[in-house]
Amino acid sequence: MSDQIYAVLGVLAALAAGLWAWRRFHYRSFWLLIGFPITAIRIRASWRKVASAAT
Repeated sequence: MSDQIYAVLGVLAALAAGLWAWRRFHYRSFWLLIGFPITAIRIRASWRKVASAAT
């Protein structure tokens, strides 16, 4: 494997560890900046199925 692949894997591992630590130690800000927008997008994307099943 080339050094670039190792560098990319290292950056991804550091990013994952940082996100885990952020969620673990300061959940409120994580929820407001990451969790809520993802949840809102998921609800918006599936709303048509939910609404059509309710009628």
